[in-house]
Amino acid sequence: MLNNKKIGFYLGLVAGLILPTVAWAALVTCGRGAEPCQWSDLITLIDTIIKFLIFSLGVPLAILAIIIGGIMLVIGRDSAAARSAWKDRIWKAIVGLIIMLAAYLIVKVIVLGLTGDTGGFYKLNTWFN
Repeated sequence: MLNNKKIGFYLGLVAGLILPTVAWAALVTCGRGAEPCQWSDLITLIDTIIKFLIFSLGVPLAILAIIIGGIMLVIGRDSAAARSAWKDRIWKAIVGLIIMLAAYLIVKVIVLGLTGDTGGFYKLNTWFN
């Protein structure tokens, strides 16, 4: 079981990985100069937040969970129950990663269909030229 030192270590590790990416995000890109924010800037902000949560936090944490699960799977090779539990955690991390990326793709395709604005997601105009 996890004791207080291990919990503190893991929280410090997660904070050390997350806090620099949060500071790097630069979420608001309008309203700093003479031009005020518009409605499209709100949509851009929401898109930036979603990309940040998925690609700067979600994917690295899922990969970290897979790596930790693999290490623990190798370390706990003596106990069949522990191996089974870690295999299950690895599969859950992989399935979660796939669901997260698939949901992002579905939302982007729907937004593309409704707005017609690629927003840099697809370069459709270069495909057919």
